[in-house]
Amino acid sequence: MNRWSVGLIAAACFVLAGVVHFTVDSGAAELWEGALSRVGVVMCAVWLAMPTRTRDAAWAHISWQTLAGGLLGLVMIVRTRVPLKLLIPAALFSAGVYFVLRPRPKTRPQRRA
Repeated sequence: MNRWSVGLIAAACFVLAGVVHFTVDSGAAELWEGALSRVGVVMCAVWLAMPTRTRDAAWAHISWQTLAGGLLGLVMIVRTRVPLKLLIPAALFSAGVYFVLRPRPKTRPQRRA
């Protein structure tokens, strides 16, 4: 898929959702407005994650441990139905702990030839 076409699809979805919101007054309009705006958000996320000429794709350097941990966390959230008022502070705390305790890259002195 081309990055330009994904961006155009996302923009078209947002424009159509706005047109439906301001022009159509019916129950079906809410359905289409919600669907178009959600598809637009997902397409924006895909557009941001796609590679460019100067950077790799967002998923190019993800280890299998990170992927497995993310999927496990997602399954746990969906299965236990944790309320967001508990989940968001816990996620922020976990991210802060990870940021502080993560291993730092070691700088090594240059070799002399």
